[in-house]
Amino acid sequence: MKITLHTAQNLERFICTNANNNGIILGNGKEGVSPMEGLLMSLAGCSTIDMIMILKKMRQEVKDIKVEVKAKRKDNDPRSFTKIKLCYTIIGKVKSKKAQEAIDLSLEKYCSVALSLDKSIKIGSSFTIIKN
Repeated sequence: MKITLHTAQNLERFICTNANNNGIILGNGKEGVSPMEGLLMSLAGCSTIDMIMILKKMRQEVKDIKVEVKAKRKDNDPRSFTKIKLCYTIIGKVKSKKAQEAIDLSLEKYCSVALSLDKSIKIGSSFTIIKN
C-alpha cells in the first residue's frame, strides 16, 4: 500500500492520493479534513464495509448504513484519542441480534483500522435499526 501527500495552495492544505489516484484533502479542519477526523472517517468506513459484508452473508436486507462517530481526546500533547463511540443507523430488514453480531465481528475481528488503534482507546458502539 502506498499513498502520496503534497501541499495544495498553502502549507495548511494537503492532497493525499492512493495508487489509483483517488484522494482526499487534509488540513487543519478548516482547510480540509483534519488528520484526526480522517482517522475517525477511516474507522467508520472500514467497519461499515465489514458490516455490510457480514450482514449480507447473514442474509439480512441492508439498504443503507449511516454512522456518527464521537470521540474524546487527551487535553495534553500528544492529543491522542481516549474514547471513540460509533453510533450506527442501519436501514433495512435487519434483526437486532444480527446487527450487534456484525458490529462486534467488525470491531473485534475484521476492521483493520480498529485493530490498528492503540489498545488503550476505548471503542464503543450503539445502533438503531430503521425498518424499511
